[in-house]
Amino acid sequence: DTDRSRGLGDVYKRQKISILSLLLALLFLAGCSDRKKFFEDERYEKMVYIVSDNNNIHNLVYDLDGKDGNIRNLSIACSGTNPTEEPVTISLTEDTVLLDEYNYTNFIEDYSRYALKMDPKDYAIESSTVTYPTGEPYTLVPIKIDISVIESLDPDKIYFIPIAIADATPYPIVKKKGNALLQIQKKNKYTSSAEPASYNASGYEGSGYFVITKTMVPLTKNRVRINIGTKRLPAEPENQPDFIKKNTIVIEVADDNSLTVEPYDPEEMEVETVDVKVAHPGDNAYALYNNRLDPTTTTFCVCYKYRLKTGSWTEVREAIRLPVIVIE
Repeated sequence: DTDRSRGLGDVYKRQKISILSLLLALLFLAGCSDRKKFFEDERYEKMVYIVSDNNNIHNLVYDLDGKDGNIRNLSIACSGTNPTEEPVTISLTEDTVLLDEYNYTNFIEDYSRYALKMDPKDYAIESSTVTYPTGEPYTLVPIKIDISVIESLDPDKIYFIPIAIADATPYPIVKKKGNALLQIQKKNKYTSSAEPASYNASGYEGSGYFVITKTMVPLTKNRVRINIGTKRLPAEPENQPDFIKKNTIVIEVADDNSLTVEPYDPEEMEVETVDVKVAHPGDNAYALYNNRLDPTTTTFCVCYKYRLKTGSWTEVREAIRLPVIVIE
């Protein structure tokens, strides 16, 4: 009858839904298994490479305070979706290609600006053979340079350690990332050659008031170089060496935060620190420029006079402040 037929139809429908649900569940489980296998399987070829930027340059920034043992690290990594399953023996050697390419690409025939290769006796790599441990995402190669060597480097030159992977048994080497130029940089608590700090300076050169932004260059743990008063570094590279000789000073910070100002190139100019209490006694206009560093705000308050070997004296008093960055 009609009711019996309707009841049997409902049963058949429920059976079809149950079978469909079972099939979907089986497909889902199979999919999970396939996905798990997908992620477990290696998807890319394992290849060894040196970690560096797009120009195959890697900065090694050494702290001039020497507290970190004067060591920075070269990073070597291995491609692939999974960790390495066996140790990799890596042999390092000096690269003979990148430095020439860098110099010609950037400076063509302006040889005075060519980057220089670090003398191998001025740095130490523990061993030219490195073992890349199993299961690690990368390995580090320590490179030690004495602080005396770092301090002796010309702040206006570029220095590289050219290095390459000669062999990475049992894996191949990434062709375009198997070598690198390790650029030697230095920093102190006031600035860095890799990222030179810009300071806001205000004060007087002679009788004229000025406000200017200056870039500070690290020299040693407690010595920095900066432009005199309102002087600006010319944009033309060929004019910069002469400008630096005749228009920059060295500020030295003593342990008690007192400051001494000296010429960067004594053969080109004379600079003398001015004691404002002696030169301008009782003049409140000079009180701020007391040749001291305020370490809480990193403000250099200096008073000095300068002249070229054949010129007359000009007095400068200025407060050189590290800008405060406000994060909202």
